[in-house]
Amino acid sequence: MFPTSGSSRSSIVVGRPDSTVLEPGNGHSAMTLTQSDELSTFRPPEQTEFLLNQVLERNQVLEKTRQELEAASSTSQSLASQVKKLQKELDDAHSFIFNLQPATHVITPTQALEDYKTLCMKVEDWVQDNLGDGLEKGMHVDDITIESVEQFVSLVSPQGRSAFGIPKTAENILIESIMNFLYRRIFRLDFWCMEPDAMLFLEHIERSMHKLEPRRSFATIRTWRSETLLALANRPEYTALKQQTLRNLTLDLSASLSVFLPNCDVDEVCKSLQESLIEPAASLAHRFQLSVDRFEVEFTGLNPVSCRHADMTLYEYQNLSGKILKSPAATNNVYIMDVCPGLFYTKVKADGFGDQEVLKKPKILVAATKPGEREWQPPTTRPGHPSTLLAWLDETCAAKKRSKPWYT
Repeated sequence: MFPTSGSSRSSIVVGRPDSTVLEPGNGHSAMTLTQSDELSTFRPPEQTEFLLNQVLERNQVLEKTRQELEAASSTSQSLASQVKKLQKELDDAHSFIFNLQPATHVITPTQALEDYKTLCMKVEDWVQDNLGDGLEKGMHVDDITIESVEQFVSLVSPQGRSAFGIPKTAENILIESIMNFLYRRIFRLDFWCMEPDAMLFLEHIERSMHKLEPRRSFATIRTWRSETLLALANRPEYTALKQQTLRNLTLDLSASLSVFLPNCDVDEVCKSLQESLIEPAASLAHRFQLSVDRFEVEFTGLNPVSCRHADMTLYEYQNLSGKILKSPAATNNVYIMDVCPGLFYTKVKADGFGDQEVLKKPKILVAATKPGEREWQPPTTRPGHPSTLLAWLDETCAAKKRSKPWYT
């Protein structure tokens, strides 16, 4: 018998704890509705459970991937910081190791002074031994060409040329002309006997190095420059270029002095010039130019007016008599010309060059008189009556130029 509406009833719950229970009444019988039951109205129970498991697995994979990405990001930031730190340590180590390397001292100041003094003495000896007789005996007008005189005059400074008419200056003028040749063609150059393209490339790299970060010290860049030039100078092709340049320099200097050597064997003169003057000067200049520190050969740039107010301690004074004045302040001195340029040295420091030092004072020719005596005055001569060989040479060349046909 079925129970009636007034009788006691019991509810039967089927399903999981999250089930919804519908009590009997209103025409409904007792039943349980779960989330699975709702899904089961659209899909079979087995498929629904499979899909739920997939969603759960994907959520777990995504969560694991997220955790791994967070860990990788943290590791990446840590590694980037370590790389930056290691790069800085590496740059510091490079600079430190580079600075520990001995600087390329191709020549010391003491060696430079001795070798430069030797070169100056060689020039003086060569003039006395090879040109002394010609200066004393004079020369014939037929031995003179306009070209040879102009080549010689081009080597003489304006002050030296103004001394052509002063007696006892010929040897000094010749010494100055040779030293001026060596200065212009060898010592004044950044690097003697180097291809222009190679020097331009090196200078471009050197300028770039000054802009590098971390900043390189000035001494480091100078050391790099010195070693690079040394490497360039050790190439086989440079040796051939050097020999040809030495030969060309010798021929040019020989041509400039040929007016004083009209009857000499040209080959002998060239051999003597190259072995005695050109090669020693080129070798010394190379050591100067390869040095990390700076060595400079310079004339004074004085004139009779500026010399009166110059610091006398900076120069070596030679009187017209040939005597070196030990106490130039004790005499009245009239500047005539430079004879031999001086040698100056500047040491390289970490942030630039130091103070310049004088290794050898420039030698200047002066006319000295004692206090109370009348100041020396240059001699006056009438046109056509030169008082010295060089003055006669200058006038003869000028006369030949005037008489030269305009169409030649």
